[in-house]
Amino acid sequence: MSRVLTLIDPDTLIGREFIRLVDEAGDSSVEVRAFHTSTDEEHQVAELAGEASVVIPMKQPEDLEGSSIVIVASDDPDADLGTVKDFATLNPQIPLIFAGNVENFGQRALPVGAKTREWPDPAWLRIAHPCLVAAEVLIDGLTHLGIESVAITALEPVSAFGGPAIEVLAQQAIARLQGQAVEQLIEGHTAAFSTVLAEEGQLVEDAAIFWPNAQTTVTRLLCGSFHGHLTQVTITCEHAVDRNELFETLESQPMLALAEAPIGTDSVIDANQIITIPGPSSTDDRHLTFTLMVDGLRIGGALTALQLVDSLT
Repeated sequence: MSRVLTLIDPDTLIGREFIRLVDEAGDSSVEVRAFHTSTDEEHQVAELAGEASVVIPMKQPEDLEGSSIVIVASDDPDADLGTVKDFATLNPQIPLIFAGNVENFGQRALPVGAKTREWPDPAWLRIAHPCLVAAEVLIDGLTHLGIESVAITALEPVSAFGGPAIEVLAQQAIARLQGQAVEQLIEGHTAAFSTVLAEEGQLVEDAAIFWPNAQTTVTRLLCGSFHGHLTQVTITCEHAVDRNELFETLESQPMLALAEAPIGTDSVIDANQIITIPGPSSTDDRHLTFTLMVDGLRIGGALTALQLVDSLT
């Protein structure tokens, strides 16, 4: 039976990556159609199924009829999603997945990784931040250790704020190298050659949903790199952990790729796994540290959305 995946705003970084992964999967039972939310009435052009396709503006809820799942890949927090909301309200049983940076939808969707722990009503799901999705994969394999607390530090690149932010970073770098004042900012900051302590936003609330039985803290840093997410994770366990058993557990997780330092975030581009570098334990072997590196356009982005689609159908 054919599945119709309706993609909203396919010409974003997440949208293009999602289409690319669907094409690579080569599933003939999946049909992708697309609409854009731009106020411009003109049609846009995007690559669908390996070919240039016309993407028409979304005008009314009926445009989305026939969808098996709707994926929102918009990277503009203020994108006009009124039509999507109208359709979702009329069709609460059809899953709606937010894979982009959307803030003005109204009701907050449930944050999820590659799978759902509960089925919300209405069926609105939001792909969580890459740091949480990566940490979830790691921690899911370690729950038998009796985890008491989770501390996460997320270092995210400017690509987390969409394609236009990448161009802004390049202009910031040029201005700083030439000794000029930086005029264009990213989330109100100069990211070029800098690291910014950013607001956590909804990360703390989302982490509490992911790990309701553990004490959770999250710190978020914006770093002056174009791409590649890095996450520091520290977990505290009930009892001392045997390092040999820990490595055996990590090696058994297919989404984790164990590595050693030194390694850079440029090594994760287009990767479908989470590069995992275990750090030293505390002297009592109860506190474990890990560095996780992911391609945030995939992990916590397009790949996670596709994995979620597969789990829903």
